Amino acid sequence: MPPVPLADALLRTGRSTWVEPVGHVALEGPVHHPQGLVRAQGLWWISTVDTDAEVGHLLAFDDAGARVHDVALVDGPRFHPGGIDLDGDVVTVPVAEYRPDSTTALVRVHLPDGAAEVVGRVDDHLGFLAAPRPDGTTTAMTWGSRRVLTLDAEGTVLATRPNPSHWVDVQDGQRLDHHRVLCTGIGVMADGDRLVALGGLGVWDEDAAAWAHELPLATTVASGRILTTNPVWATEDAGDVLLHAAPDDHDGTLTTHRLHTAP
Repeated sequence: MPPVPLADALLRTGRSTWVEPVGHVALEGPVHHPQGLVRAQGLWWISTVDTDAEVGHLLAFDDAGARVHDVALVDGPRFHPGGIDLDGDVVTVPVAEYRPDSTTALVRVHLPDGAAEVVGRVDDHLGFLAAPRPDGTTTAMTWGSRRVLTLDAEGTVLATRPNPSHWVDVQDGQRLDHHRVLCTGIGVMADGDRLVALGGLGVWDEDAAAWAHELPLATTVASGRILTTNPVWATEDAGDVLLHAAPDDHDGTLTTHRLHTAP
């Protein structure tokens, strides 16, 4: 099948989508507590937080899992990088205090040298930050994705609205086109005396300020964690969606699953 836009492939997923593991590679550790994932310049870039040292990192790995870059991300009391996105040769990273309703630095990391610059700050904890639209605005979501924010390039909040979905806490995001963003995450629910986790993905339509598509995902990796626990990057392959993810802490693995979409 010829290539199709990733957004179109995602919109073809549904409850009948078959999820197939197709590859994995061990990452040279420790990877700490991974948060976001992008693919750039032939490398996998993962944002992660070392909670003991209170230092955030943007780590880069080659396809064999060898670590080749480590960029420290700290801005005063802010050391928790969230979900990340790619804007050309720049990785956009929200670096927040490790608590809700706090503050976030908007950091742009230039590749391949890893030079990081703070371009603005927001009076809230941002869980992920999408790459900017052509007009310079972008979408972010707060801790637990309970609020959806529209920001300008310096972090000025232009609009705030409640998240109309309560399906999952969005952990990572990826710009698909000029008005749509892929969001992935997990939801944890109480079932008697135990907690049950369920993953999912959604396509957020910035023009409509609404979810264009949502899909629950119960797929787990070898450790038992839900596939969409934190860092996810999606690509299109032969009309299907490939989800690349690093859900495990400390001794991490980059895993790839194929979402077989409807014709």
